[in-house]
Amino acid sequence: QGRHTLRIHSIQEPFVLAELVLEPAREAPTYSEYRQALIPLADHSDADVIRIEAESAGLRSDQTIRPVPDRSDPLTFPYSPTKVRLNIIGQNQWRTSGQWLEWHIDVPVDGDYSLVFRYQQFSLKGMKTSRRLRIDGQVPFREAEKIEFPYSVAYGPLLFGSPDGSPYQIRLTKGIHVLRMEVVMGDLAPIVRETEEDVFLLNEVYRRILMVTGSQ
Repeated sequence: QGRHTLRIHSIQEPFVLAELVLEPAREAPTYSEYRQALIPLADHSDADVIRIEAESAGLRSDQTIRPVPDRSDPLTFPYSPTKVRLNIIGQNQWRTSGQWLEWHIDVPVDGDYSLVFRYQQFSLKGMKTSRRLRIDGQVPFREAEKIEFPYSVAYGPLLFGSPDGSPYQIRLTKGIHVLRMEVVMGDLAPIVRETEEDVFLLNEVYRRILMVTGSQ
């Protein structure tokens, strides 16, 4: 409560600012709280599986994140042993915190849907990479803040679910929905933050040494 001043400094290049919105921070509920708030639906076990080709992402945060061809696995669709098929997206182009990809999903019937990813991740050997999931602009529940993809040289499925293996069910109504996956640091965030602070202190000590000894 009270009067505050928000200042934006121009660093380089022109741009146009239409509006600026301040809204209360929204903390996502836990998965248990999320499910308890939903009204039970009729059985929809006969609904079709929705298959989304990752390379068909409608929007992306960077132009450098683009579809590329992959022939390492014939199960990757579309596949051709002789022709160039753009059938995957991501790799080293989609690794910086804050980068995102977005897909539009046409849901045929109201229901609770689980997510299964077919992925490959061998950039961080023996470690996990993380992505934040947003549905229609919102993180549905707290567990979706950090979906971890373990190290895997081969393509394999990842069921988005609890540690005991049960899938998380996401309520989707019939119609078009927007699914966004955003790069996050996950469990690495505190380690990276502490390392950056240590490097800053070491650089400060190094500058003090240079003031006494010189660069030689």
